Amino acid sequence: MKKYLAAGLSLFAVLSLSIYFRCYPIFFPQFDQYAAKVVDQQIQQKIAQEINKTNPGLGDLSKARLFETALAVYKKENKKSLKLQKKEEFAKLKDRFQDKFGQTYLMELDCWHWARYVQNIDRLGRVGDEIKDGKEHDNLMLFPVGNDINWSNLLHYASWVLYKVFTFFKPIPLFNFLFYLPIFFMAIFIILLYLFCYRNWGTLVAIVCCVFVGTGPILIPRSSAGWFDFDILAMIFPLLIVWTYLLAYNAASWPRSVCWVVLSALWLSLFCATWIGWAFILAIIIFYEIIVLGNCLSERLQYGQDTSAEIKKHLIISLVFLFSGAFWIILISGLTPLWGMVMQFKAAVSLNKPFSSLIWPNTLATVGELKNGDYLSIAKAIGGFFPLALALFSMLGVFLNIKKYKGIKRELLIMLVVWFMTMFFFCSRGIRFTMFLLVPMGIFLGWGIEEIYKFLMNKKWKLGLIPLGLVVIGMSVALISSADFSARGGTLPLIDDAWYSALTTIKKYTPADSVINSWWDFGDWFKVIAQRRVIFDGQTQNTPQAYWMARVLLTDSEKEAIGVLRMLNNGGNTAFEIIDQQVKNPFLSISLVKRAILLEPEEGRSLLATYLPSEAVENAARILYMRPKQKAYFIVDSSMIGKIAPISYLGNWDFLKVYLSRVVRIKSREQIIQDLIYYGLDPNQAQRYYREASVMINNDFEKWVSRKSWILGIDSQKKSNKDLVFFNSGYIYDLNRKEMYVYSSREGRYRVPKSLFLAEGNNISEEVYPESDSDYSALLLEDQEKYNLISLSPELGRSIFARLQFLNGRGLKHFTLFTREEDGQNQILVYEVKWE
Repeated sequence: MKKYLAAGLSLFAVLSLSIYFRCYPIFFPQFDQYAAKVVDQQIQQKIAQEINKTNPGLGDLSKARLFETALAVYKKENKKSLKLQKKEEFAKLKDRFQDKFGQTYLMELDCWHWARYVQNIDRLGRVGDEIKDGKEHDNLMLFPVGNDINWSNLLHYASWVLYKVFTFFKPIPLFNFLFYLPIFFMAIFIILLYLFCYRNWGTLVAIVCCVFVGTGPILIPRSSAGWFDFDILAMIFPLLIVWTYLLAYNAASWPRSVCWVVLSALWLSLFCATWIGWAFILAIIIFYEIIVLGNCLSERLQYGQDTSAEIKKHLIISLVFLFSGAFWIILISGLTPLWGMVMQFKAAVSLNKPFSSLIWPNTLATVGELKNGDYLSIAKAIGGFFPLALALFSMLGVFLNIKKYKGIKRELLIMLVVWFMTMFFFCSRGIRFTMFLLVPMGIFLGWGIEEIYKFLMNKKWKLGLIPLGLVVIGMSVALISSADFSARGGTLPLIDDAWYSALTTIKKYTPADSVINSWWDFGDWFKVIAQRRVIFDGQTQNTPQAYWMARVLLTDSEKEAIGVLRMLNNGGNTAFEIIDQQVKNPFLSISLVKRAILLEPEEGRSLLATYLPSEAVENAARILYMRPKQKAYFIVDSSMIGKIAPISYLGNWDFLKVYLSRVVRIKSREQIIQDLIYYGLDPNQAQRYYREASVMINNDFEKWVSRKSWILGIDSQKKSNKDLVFFNSGYIYDLNRKEMYVYSSREGRYRVPKSLFLAEGNNISEEVYPESDSDYSALLLEDQEKYNLISLSPELGRSIFARLQFLNGRGLKHFTLFTREEDGQNQILVYEVKWE
């Protein structure tokens, strides 16, 4: 009884610790200290101003003493007032992320998309907006064609069932229920993980593993309140699959083994019905079986051991698992997941590589959570260097003693090592996959500590428990500290009142069939809150639409921008597809589209007629030049300033350089230059492109095919009567001579920008400084009260993004400001697109 009571109490403790960090989006404890800091700063500023005003002749030391005394007296006499001010400031900080009823908004971006599907089930009885060609179809995404919904809808239906059960007892809004649902899923995961460890290793390993996993910084934001996504289910199902699969090897009879392995296959099929990336756990099991069977064959051939029974058992169990898994998957999700499995593995290998298709850039290569994982980033993601080092040493120590383990512990050891190695590889394709390392590393960490504890007790070296305890305490402090840091900084909703207000305005005052054009990030909010169709979104970010929308933001030609938007709003990337279907050459096809966009309709038709039959010409021209039927709106916001580098990498994508990277080692120089001229380059450009490509190695091409542009900083200074304007960032502007200088603290000298862009009326003029050795320029904006300075790459000075974000669309004919929302930290600008 004492044993089970201790286990129950320890489970309650680790479960409470895990849930605590995931409740930050509910109570916002991170704002409590910040609110106190803001109020203290306000009081200090007020007291300092009063002392300076009443004692102008005192020295700094005397003023400091007066300040300390006055501050102490003020705090002592105004305790209740200060407490009320802090409470009001706290409410102000958190209310920015909550609706008018005090409910925190859903987190991140995808959460809104999946919540909409649950809403569709509740409203329509299905996930999709309609059934099209026998498939569930989403009408709001990837306008104008929409997008078919894949098979992985278990989360949506399961969430809806749970919602119906819950609201039978207590009615609440659907999105409120979905906000709290991740905590329920997390509780299930921790309970299952604890039971798994407790059954196979005991209480100590269960506690250590659950603390390690529950406090993992990479997992906390992805399983907190408000994070309605697949992440936590993607942790639950692999654990259930591996657990039941290995129980098949430990069963007392063959019928029980078959039952366990069929149950494991059922969990696999449910995982498949939940998440499109389900196949990684299947790969882990296959690799595990290959290693075990290889070891059995090695022992048989090298040492003459009779391993036929073990080989037979592994073959039978693995085959039953594969066939029953295929049966369950086909029964629940159909054949599509099986056909797409190979493509998933191929996509995983090139997930964050710029070259993922024949010509188009890979948007996923610019996504932060898919950056390459290294030791430093992995350490930060799981809780720090100390816990990571302990876990790795524990895994090494346990694995080196593999011969001492028999039965299921030996099978678990091999499986967990394979799990770790497989997911460690995937970490190089995206740091987000580090969360799948938490389970094997947590188990090995607890396993290693348990082995050391047993060793010390067997040797009766009880004094050795003291350093072991100190190590465990130090590790726990490090884990809890990193968990608190992650919860404070990573569990704030991306959306706030300003965004919600802007999208509500769009919903209320624009036609229902309107289309929102913007970068993909906030597409899910546009669909759910504004209830408007979008060109592309987070689920369709890796499509050609990403390149085209990036071109709209980067180009300094409004004709090109409106031409691209017209094409996207008429047919997405269909114009390219129509042309390529005829010419069967994607590099020629993209060249034709890019050239035709800049031409007048008749000139464009004439160009296309050179390569296409008349029917294809008319179909492509209709998409390129027809006035779209629906009203369109274009949105920019302050967050895009920091995203302009990855956006520019996509928008500056040079398709002819991509072509060269494919053929420079294959075709002759003469043929390549002839092709480049055929695709639109003049002879001199073609010669230069070839010379550059011919001396490159493969790794150079990823950098060569595109370039990043930057917005380095933004500064402002009040107007005065002086001829020189001094900015805090080190810039100096001479009003009379229209010259700009910037002090470089690193070099200890003044530098001249590459050029200076001046917004004058509806035009932006550029003053180029030939003597400059800088690679950045400055954009200077003047209003009634101050000068605004933006340090940026020269190609962004006249860009459509700069005009929309910083100049309110001044000088543009096709963009009219529709509404603006501003909260001091972010500025959201919504423009109506004028097609005329």
